[in-house]
Amino acid sequence: MAQKTLKFSLAISFLGILLLLLISNLLTKEVKIQEINENWLNRNVKVLCKVTEEKNYQKFCILTCQDKTGKIKINFSKNLNLINKTLIIEGKIVRYKGELEIQAHEIKEK
Repeated sequence: MAQKTLKFSLAISFLGILLLLLISNLLTKEVKIQEINENWLNRNVKVLCKVTEEKNYQKFCILTCQDKTGKIKINFSKNLNLINKTLIIEGKIVRYKGELEIQAHEIKEK
């Protein structure tokens, strides 16, 4: 009986740890651009920033955005006209050509 209880307790503990890891990766934390570093790679973030540059391509656009702390490039799957607008951007931190960028999955005007 004690062995069954121990196995059950270990299984529940393991599932709880996996659930916590999953939740921590799914939650989106609001950060300043300056705070984004290698530790944020493949994690979801939310930034409030102003678009300073926009390059539109056939199927996506690259935005350069800045807040009071720094600049970062944002890759988004749609062509937009957002120059000089303040946005709330949610996305995943990725590396492209050695630089950290945000692969946006949601962009909202503030």
